Amino acid sequence: MRLQPHILVAFLVLVALAAGVEPHALAQEPAENGQVSRRNPTVEVVERVGPAVVNISTEQRVKNPFYSSLFELLEPPQRRDERTLNNLGSGVIVDPAGYILTNEHVIVGASYIKVTGADGTEYDAEVKGVDPRSDLAILKVESREPLPAVTMGRSSDLMIGEDVVAIGNPFGLSNTVTTGVISALRRSVRSGERLYTDFIQTDASINPGNSGGPLLNVRGELVGVNTAIYGEGHGIGFAIPVDRARRIVEDLIRYGEVRSTWIGIEVHETRIGLVVRQVYAGSPAAQAGLEPGDWIRTAAAVPLRNRFELDTTLSQLRPGEKILLGVERDRQNLDLEVTVQEFPLQAAEQLAYDVMGIAVRPIPEDWRGQVPFKSEIGVLIDKVRPLSRAAQRGFRRGDVVIQMNGLPMRNVDAFRRAVARSLGRHSVLLLIQRGHFRHYVTMELS
Repeated sequence: MRLQPHILVAFLVLVALAAGVEPHALAQEPAENGQVSRRNPTVEVVERVGPAVVNISTEQRVKNPFYSSLFELLEPPQRRDERTLNNLGSGVIVDPAGYILTNEHVIVGASYIKVTGADGTEYDAEVKGVDPRSDLAILKVESREPLPAVTMGRSSDLMIGEDVVAIGNPFGLSNTVTTGVISALRRSVRSGERLYTDFIQTDASINPGNSGGPLLNVRGELVGVNTAIYGEGHGIGFAIPVDRARRIVEDLIRYGEVRSTWIGIEVHETRIGLVVRQVYAGSPAAQAGLEPGDWIRTAAAVPLRNRFELDTTLSQLRPGEKILLGVERDRQNLDLEVTVQEFPLQAAEQLAYDVMGIAVRPIPEDWRGQVPFKSEIGVLIDKVRPLSRAAQRGFRRGDVVIQMNGLPMRNVDAFRRAVARSLGRHSVLLLIQRGHFRHYVTMELS
């Protein structure tokens, strides 16, 4: 016996209800010609958000590291051997005025950045601001007309198993769409010497070139920024939660940099939790009653597994916002409310001395450009604290800090800002000059 189509549909709906499946998952809207429509939520998301996804190509000119310094002295600058590095990535327009969100590692070191829209229009882009700590960057392009922009959603209510859509530019294939589900939340992933925390894990394919593209929910809202950082795993992708990116985006658009926040503590990570090592006088933590020796168990009622989760939670807050810390002291549990404040730059030098073990001062003017010093920028290390991390790494009084995390140290104020931007990082990369020689040193901060 052959069932009539309407009886078959009714039967399938009853089966779906008995299995707990929503009827709309089976009963799709009929097309005008009587056939079932193939339009699904993924198609609608791509149609809505696809125009806001852009391709990013960068060009970086670097000097050949194997080129002889003898030839460099004998030949004019225009003939020195250089090579060009090209990189591809993705981005998403977050403001119709032409602001584009992408990963910092997509555009780092670029001498030229080209953005190509979904309609093929090409733009020259300038870097509005970068935040290496979160691996996020904002680009700006000029357009006579408002550009299509994505709607920001929330990542705090994401569910394991929830459908998501990733749009990007893997291997130079523009506007490639992949789908999957949320596999896990609050993942910590180590890539090289860097530890990434609080990541969304998805099985939607995120390959090189997808970095900087959007991760979207079925409503077409931005819930994460795709980041290709884990090449060893197949079917494993990661994205930066939009709740963490939101404040960073606002700061980069408004100020060109992320304004660091702090509560004024140094913590030590152990196998059994986070213990407060130091509380700075007059800081928000001191005003809230935190003391050295306190164990911080939770932040905003969320259990903490390491110091990076604490730093990540604090970095999402704006100055003036409050956070409740769950603290254990003398076997008693306390809830202490701390008001986050913008990091005071005047505290940076003391923090550098406490954490890194170095004190700096400006380079005397009569030293600049002199042999063997031969440096136009930098700050002079005036003091190295005994038994500090700097002392263990072999730093000496008289060494010069040329860069910190790629930022040139033009003066002590630049050093202070670099220290502020290093809050919460696992390590810092320093370019040090001693006499004629320069070398990079990675210094652990935890």
